[in-house]
Amino acid sequence: MGKMAQLIGAILASRWAAVGETSVLITRGKSAIRGLKLLLLNLSSAEKRAVEYLKNLANEPEPEVVKFSYEETIGRLQSLQEETTNAIEEWQDIIPEANITTQIGVISQLKTELADRSAAVQDARQALTEAQQASAEEKKALQKRLEEREKTWLASMANCPII
Repeated sequence: MGKMAQLIGAILASRWAAVGETSVLITRGKSAIRGLKLLLLNLSSAEKRAVEYLKNLANEPEPEVVKFSYEETIGRLQSLQEETTNAIEEWQDIIPEANITTQIGVISQLKTELADRSAAVQDARQALTEAQQASAEEKKALQKRLEEREKTWLASMANCPII
């Protein structure tokens, strides 16, 4: 009878542990789903705002309006990235075997690399603009010299006794 009681006790203990684990899993799953629903809501909102920005653009948009629109979009996307990271971490709590941390690190590294390359492109564009402006200034100076020489030539032709 003692062994039977031990066996029944072990079965009850394992079932009780399974019920407890299921309860924790359900709670964590609900939390992750809430986070993902929030992410979906914000993605839809960002899409609607982008569509609205496009509708509001005139043939010649005002640079300040466009700049503000992009800054707002960037801010919302950064918020979505944070919410996504939070949802990923919640799921990693639920399924610890899923090694998502390395993926987040890769994404962060790529994002940093993209920012660096974007800055390099912006620097190159600025240098090109400065070079074009310098060329435009040189062109104006050459045009002025040509006009002065033409005036001098015309003046000399007017004083020429042969003509």
